[in-house]
Amino acid sequence: MAVVSFDIRFQYVFAGWEGSASDSKTLQDALWRRPYNRLQVPTGKYYLVDAGYANTRGFIAPYRGVRYHLKEWSTTHAPQTPKELYNLRHSKLRNVVERTFAVLKQRFPILQIAPRYPLKTQAKIVVACCFMHNYIKQWNYNDEMEKEHAQEMDVDEDMNVEKGPEVGSVSSDANTRFACELRDTIAHQTWDGH
Repeated sequence: MAVVSFDIRFQYVFAGWEGSASDSKTLQDALWRRPYNRLQVPTGKYYLVDAGYANTRGFIAPYRGVRYHLKEWSTTHAPQTPKELYNLRHSKLRNVVERTFAVLKQRFPILQIAPRYPLKTQAKIVVACCFMHNYIKQWNYNDEMEKEHAQEMDVDEDMNVEKGPEVGSVSSDANTRFACELRDTIAHQTWDGH
């Protein structure tokens, strides 16, 4: 699990769970672990998450049952509703994460062969590679690898940005209502401003 900023840097990395662990279980562990490496959502902020997570306070998911993936959109078939526009923008922004992981894997090929190491070692390798990625981003402003992946993924440079069963983070009805209302507000404000 990772939190990626718009400048394609890792803000939070939580490694150590096996790939078969559910998104909700990993997120719950990241939110409720001891103070060391706990994921904290800044007050009044939220993270964009994919449809594998619940829409809840601090984590805003796309609308279900509404076009989402960038490949589903074309210039001749523009968004027709606030929900479609929201999902298009959400998809573009989430694409930052996909692009960041693509650059990370290309930059550090050890991530392709890490499974031959014990799980604890794999987790350390992931964290070290993310740290080095951030260091390179800080000091190498003209990152050709990043530009290459932006073109491959057909990402708007200006934007820098699956449907599965909905699984929850630690959620309550009030938190879910809050997140759904926030998502609706964002969708309508975006629609009114476009």
